[in-house]
Amino acid sequence: MSTTDGVLPTVGERILAVLSHLGLDKAHFCCRESADALNLLASGSARVASLTMLGTGSQLSDFDAVSGRMLWLVGDAGPAATRMRRQLAERPDIPVRWLLDYPEFMWSDTVAERTQEVVDAVMGFLAKMDAGATPSESVALSGEGEVAGITFRAAGSGTPVVLLPLGLSARQWDPLLSQLQAQHCTVVLGGAHLQPVANLEARADSAYSDMALGVLDLAAVKADKSLIEVGCGSGALLRRIAQRIDASSVTGLDVNSFLLREARALAAQQNLADRLILRQGSAENIPFPDSSFDVTFSSTVMEEVNADRMMAELVRITRPGGRVVVVVRAVDRPLWTNLQLPAGLRDKVEHGGAGGRAQHGCADESLYRRFRDAGLQAIRGGPSWACVQLSEPYWRNVEDRVIATLTSEEAQEWRRCVEAARTEGLPAWIARPFHCAVGLK
Repeated sequence: MSTTDGVLPTVGERILAVLSHLGLDKAHFCCRESADALNLLASGSARVASLTMLGTGSQLSDFDAVSGRMLWLVGDAGPAATRMRRQLAERPDIPVRWLLDYPEFMWSDTVAERTQEVVDAVMGFLAKMDAGATPSESVALSGEGEVAGITFRAAGSGTPVVLLPLGLSARQWDPLLSQLQAQHCTVVLGGAHLQPVANLEARADSAYSDMALGVLDLAAVKADKSLIEVGCGSGALLRRIAQRIDASSVTGLDVNSFLLREARALAAQQNLADRLILRQGSAENIPFPDSSFDVTFSSTVMEEVNADRMMAELVRITRPGGRVVVVVRAVDRPLWTNLQLPAGLRDKVEHGGAGGRAQHGCADESLYRRFRDAGLQAIRGGPSWACVQLSEPYWRNVEDRVIATLTSEEAQEWRRCVEAARTEGLPAWIARPFHCAVGLK
């Protein structure tokens, strides 16, 4: 895709380039990540026949461009539900389909866990949209490729439905595809320009990487030692680890086949494919024998699983004399920011944006007790913060999660303060808290 005056195309422009390549004037879209959806709308809302969002993010008012042709699917328990209900108090006109007794997070495997509910909601909504005054034209497509850095897989016939990556969901949209393709042509998108891969890569380009790899340094990792990263995602940290310790090979494990595909592609782009051993598997049931690795490392994964099971597995696969290294988000510590915010807004921002955790996950100082109880010795580490600057790509992601906790009036005030800092050239930052531990087996 060509650029103008050296300016790279936006995410929305890249998505629309895929539509044009496939001969689609417009399509229905399904998405979890607000950043991609809003970028798409900014680039061409007229080409969005409808938009279905799973989960919450940003402000509901940000989606006014598709008012009347939008559906929200949200779990009715947990932080996502709390955020949605707070915003619905201001915007009761927004259509929401609640998934009953379901706490939803960015890593939730929603389509796999609530398949029929999601199918019924999405298919019913699409039928209503297609019965409207200007329905999308029916098409038949088959094949895959890449356009403007976005990969696509097209199949089926009917009105087109474009499926953007479903956050960190392990099985993504796959459990829905066969039923959706019975009446629609599906186009599944991927690539490093879309969330969540773009976010994982931007995070690794920020001080987060310095923090996580600094904790790993406490394990004194050498090039001749075997290392695994459990929950490697797109391989953003794993590639840096391979280069940092100059290892001939390092191993990455992730339950998410979609992220592993992206990890392989990114490793190949950086000529690191032969140094990364990537394998699919769960952190709660790691597919390696006892005492397989000298260093077992994981960052921001224990929040999303059963922490006790994962801890036992990390210890099991570590060799005697080896080290276990874990970083988790610290929901028991506030964010820090130097933005000039009113006192009430500052308090809400700093105590509301640290992130969530699964029911049996670990995202607090219990991490250190878990290390002790697992029999690990010489435990080191402690609380740490990773700053993201206003000028960095990762700022947008952190800011979105902050804004999602605010009322529309508070969000407007936040944006005014950010713009003031930008105008004045202040080195504004948000620091996110983490708990970090290193233990000897």
